[in-house]
Amino acid sequence: MTSHIQETCKQLFIDPERVKDPVAFVQRLLEEKHKHDKITSLAFNNDKTFQKALNSSFEYFINSNPRLPEFISLFVDDRLRKGLRGMSEADVEAVLDKVMMLFRYLQEKDVFEKYYNIWQNDFFRG
Repeated sequence: MTSHIQETCKQLFIDPERVKDPVAFVQRLLEEKHKHDKITSLAFNNDKTFQKALNSSFEYFINSNPRLPEFISLFVDDRLRKGLRGMSEADVEAVLDKVMMLFRYLQEKDVFEKYYNIWQNDFFRG
């Protein structure tokens, strides 16, 4: 299961078309995580061994790609600037909870912070 998840996520980065839009890329990554969470829940009855394998697979993938902190910061920025308009408070909270799950996997949280601060400074200047 671990190798399957890692290979599935790796395919997201191999395709140059998919990495052109960081916001869409993170959205697809969140969808993959959700899909595998459901599989673990339904097929394996939330077995702790499978949950641990799922989490370690996503943590490995996220930390093996140096561009993901930047992509996650762009996703958060996009959602906070324009993507939350017209969404209910519950929907906004659900999106931010999912992003926080990815953030928890990041070992280099300072890299995320650096990119996010850059985007925030650009927003307030322009």
